[in-house]
Amino acid sequence: MRIPKIYGRSQLASCPFCSIAEGKIKAAIIYQDTDCIAALDIRPATKGHVILFPKKHYPLLSAVPDDLVGKLFITANRLGKTLFEK
Repeated sequence: MRIPKIYGRSQLASCPFCSIAEGKIKAAIIYQDTDCIAALDIRPATKGHVILFPKKHYPLLSAVPDDLVGKLFITANRLGKTLFEK
């Protein structure tokens, strides 16, 4: 399987998730750690709609290291449980 190169600097500059991670765009962040951020969606499909993403830019899910994918899913599960309880 061929994995594309990670975006160049100009493409990274236009990534809204990278801008949130760098603090260039304000977001309602509800969780963050050294690897990922969870923020409320600016156009939520439903109350509590959250976007969880890695702090480092990856062009495709297949480019995200397996250990980080695992961490993202574990984090998503914990966030989901907490949101449903609230």
